[in-house]
Amino acid sequence: MNISITIDVEKDLGSVDTFYGIDEGLPLILDVFKKNNIKATFFISGEVADYLEKNRYIYEIVKFNHEIASHGYYHNDYRNYPLDKIRKELMLSKEILNSFTKEPIIGFRAPQFRINEKIINVLKELDFKYDSSVPAPNSISGASILRNVKISYEEIKYFEKMGIKEFQINSIPFIKLPHGLLWVNLIGLNFYKFLFKKLNNEDLIIFYLHPFDVMKNKRKFKYPTLIEKIFYNIKSNNSIELFLEIINFWKSKNVKFWTIRDFLLEKF
Repeated sequence: MNISITIDVEKDLGSVDTFYGIDEGLPLILDVFKKNNIKATFFISGEVADYLEKNRYIYEIVKFNHEIASHGYYHNDYRNYPLDKIRKELMLSKEILNSFTKEPIIGFRAPQFRINEKIINVLKELDFKYDSSVPAPNSISGASILRNVKISYEEIKYFEKMGIKEFQINSIPFIKLPHGLLWVNLIGLNFYKFLFKKLNNEDLIIFYLHPFDVMKNKRKFKYPTLIEKIFYNIKSNNSIELFLEIINFWKSKNVKFWTIRDFLLEKF
């Protein structure tokens, strides 16, 4: 079975002007990867690149051969932007991230999974090779519930017709929740282990988290909504320990870990 762990690196909760997640959570995640010899894909917002450079985190990511991919420039909804503004921000993001790594930036994840055909057209124009913005269309996700983000199988076919490989964020079988750290935290590790064997292992399984997900104290954030405050704080004090337990479980199942770039280049 093949898994790519993906990390969305952005301001706290995407829109709060603090960096607690980067300062407190990112070093923990990098340490887990180092100790387990795992390479992952980091989707980085262009607007936090200066902060990552100032605090040397970006160099740690590059040093251990993790993949750097684009998470846009600002953590905004690009779907309703005019084409020239989408093009400008995605190009800027790509140029900034390319300045830190010799590897070309070929991957993209839209902020809050808000993707559409217009954005895909710009990705093609800017020579991106893959997108990983789409929760499985039949899944129940925060994006679909809170932000009415819905993608059809027909749209995914269009993405691939344009030459952009779509790596969907898998849903956990039967309960159809996204394959992400805080969702596993919500249902419990034992239940996740039971359901894991039902995941389709023919392609690459995508798992996602944010640096702020693994913080011990998430109450310091200024939450935009009460629902988000509840979600991020339920059973969340031991999230980094849970992440380690998930990785150890995967290793016991002989999972192979990939960056999305490496999987794409080898398999396609």
